[in-house]
Amino acid sequence: MLLAATGDFHLGIKGKFKDVFTLENVERCVRSLEYFPVNVFLFCGDLSMARRYDDNVKHAINMLYSVSARYRFMVVGNHDKWYDPSLRKTLSTPYCLKLLDGEGYYLEDLDLGVAGTMGWYDYSFSHKADVELERRERALKATNMELKKLEAGLRCIEDAGVKVVIMHFSPTPETVRGDPFIGLCGSSAFMELLEAYGVDYVFHGHSHKCRDDCLESVVGGVKVFNVACDKRGFTPLLVKL
Repeated sequence: MLLAATGDFHLGIKGKFKDVFTLENVERCVRSLEYFPVNVFLFCGDLSMARRYDDNVKHAINMLYSVSARYRFMVVGNHDKWYDPSLRKTLSTPYCLKLLDGEGYYLEDLDLGVAGTMGWYDYSFSHKADVELERRERALKATNMELKKLEAGLRCIEDAGVKVVIMHFSPTPETVRGDPFIGLCGSSAFMELLEAYGVDYVFHGHSHKCRDDCLESVVGGVKVFNVACDKRGFTPLLVKL
């Protein structure tokens, strides 16, 4: 069984990163999978910088549809302002692309469970973060909402032989070391939940300024991968399960 994961295309980005997250780089990333027999494709959020579901977003979605894989899953990221829950049916039909926001799916033919949600941050990666109480409380509230979503998805895949989770934010500081904004990169509370449910693999994006030598880690028996596409040379990570 071959799994491919990537994320953070940031199509339409402005400013100093517009020469990094180009359409050409993104298309090369997607086309590279044509040469591999991928069973499951995962996208970890921040597809487009558009603020509405326009033609640019549709083009980006079509690129995900074009990936040659039996199953395709994605979560949204903090920059996916174009997304609205009412779009979920539009995105999933008639193509095999499931947008996960707390759902979990058991793929019987692969004995594989896939669950996912965006995740969030609560400053737990940086205990020295000087954050005003109101901001910290808002972050904790959002984190707790995402935790509830993820647990609902994990309950749906409890009996799977292999359990995979996709997120946008990281569940551990280990795969975002060196990021100057590490406090905003995720929450350790997610890792506690992942360990409790015996998750095998987690894929996330979001962090672009972490060290190149910390994109993969094993925490409490859970294999965690940062698959932000720019950190991996616009090449999806391939994992043989």
